[in-house]
Amino acid sequence: LLTAVQGGNAPDVATLDQIWMGAFAQAGAITALDDQVKTSGLTADTFFKGAWDSNVSDGKLWGIPINVDVWSFTYYNKALLKEAGVDPASLKTFEGLKAAAPKLTDKSKGRYGIGLFGHKGEDTVVVLDTFIFSNGGKVLDEKG
Repeated sequence: LLTAVQGGNAPDVATLDQIWMGAFAQAGAITALDDQVKTSGLTADTFFKGAWDSNVSDGKLWGIPINVDVWSFTYYNKALLKEAGVDPASLKTFEGLKAAAPKLTDKSKGRYGIGLFGHKGEDTVVVLDTFIFSNGGKVLDEKG
């Protein structure tokens, strides 16, 4: 898409992953949709607030959400939890998960307390960033 924009041959309508919205807006590669939305009858309350708000930057609407992914830690091995003496209810908080991870880890068996999928592509970054930021973590310190 960016190549098409730079080459003066941009499409009239395109889909764009939300992680690119800000960069494309700053580059002038996409147009704010506020006027079109006003005349279309679409309203923010038609959508989940987070999905809608993720398309707003600098007070302008740059996209319309068409899908939303939900990432969660929902799977655990009951037998391993029991063996490690971990109460499944303790995993409802990050502190509980953090305390359980070392108890569940056995490197000699190739077993780790927390498993995140990993492969090439943005999904890994999206899951890792979500995990880090939703639990008060940072990728960079104050010095950058």
